[in-house]
Amino acid sequence: MTNAKHINGLPQLPEDLVAEVHNSISENENHTSKASYSDVYDWLPANDKIQEWCTNNISKDIYWGIQVIHSNLPKHKDIGTITKFNYVITGQQCDTNFYNDEDELIETVILEHEQWYILNTNVTHEVTDVNDIRISITGKITP
Repeated sequence: MTNAKHINGLPQLPEDLVAEVHNSISENENHTSKASYSDVYDWLPANDKIQEWCTNNISKDIYWGIQVIHSNLPKHKDIGTITKFNYVITGQQCDTNFYNDEDELIETVILEHEQWYILNTNVTHEVTDVNDIRISITGKITP
């Protein structure tokens, strides 16, 4: 089983919404993340335009946000989220590594830009080789 599945057939994020993502980040520069790794990771709610587009074009059953990874994200399991949709907008390609319960590496994937993926965030994973800020649209699927 793969922990990161590329989803074919979903539309790319339009350029005007990519600009909205960057605007949302700028507007929330003083936002304090509740993430445990707030020095390397931030998650912001998507503004109304992004939320509406994602709801109409991807899924109405998902809560959409903006993920910003500033540097390597340590091993972790997401809290309160089993699965995430992810669409990388900017940043160099980096590795997303998945581990089994014995902390053995079981899979490494590189998420291509402007493609949709479903990620299993209920297993231990990390993001490495982050050399540039990585910005993604992310949708949380909760139990």
